[in-house]
Amino acid sequence: MIETNIDEGGFIRKHLHVVLLDYEGRTGTTIIVDIESFESDKQDQTRLLNAGCHPFVKHKSFVNYRRAKTYSKLDLEKLVREGKAEPKEPMPLETLEYIISGMRESTRTRPPVKSYFENKYWDKLMKK
Repeated sequence: MIETNIDEGGFIRKHLHVVLLDYEGRTGTTIIVDIESFESDKQDQTRLLNAGCHPFVKHKSFVNYRRAKTYSKLDLEKLVREGKAEPKEPMPLETLEYIISGMRESTRTRPPVKSYFENKYWDKLMKK
């Protein structure tokens, strides 16, 4: 979980972020995606998640591929040390694979992130 937005009351809201891939060996980089409550048909519907698919998912939710980012292992560890991120239970493997497969399908995944994903991981994932 990573702190993201400050709401109207000045409180920090937390969203579940999923680390999609093992850290890439040479750079220690991975991709994370944001899971948010699904409230509108205008939101990305590439991958919708049902309440209960993870203990933190309390409502129908969507994977916000538009906010997918590359992060280094060091940056994520720093967020945890600073109290800005809190590790949660792993996403069930079936759900994780469902989310990963949406990286290429979503029209909202930003080109640099999609390119990184395709160059570093897609071929490896498809060989499994």
